[in-house]
Amino acid sequence: MEGGHDADGKGPSIWDVYAHLPGTTHGGTNGDLAAAHYHRFREDVAPMADRG
Repeated sequence: MEGGHDADGKGPSIWDVYAHLPGTTHGGTNGDLAAAHYHRFREDVAPMADRG
């Protein structure tokens, strides 16, 4: 979900490494982009805040 796989100096997590190995995920996808929540959290949280 996060989509910040290499943002702000973050190193690769166990999932980042695993998801880039051939045959480990459906269709060869990985979490590099995902839902981009890392970069869009304000936009993602706004509707929840509006509803209290």
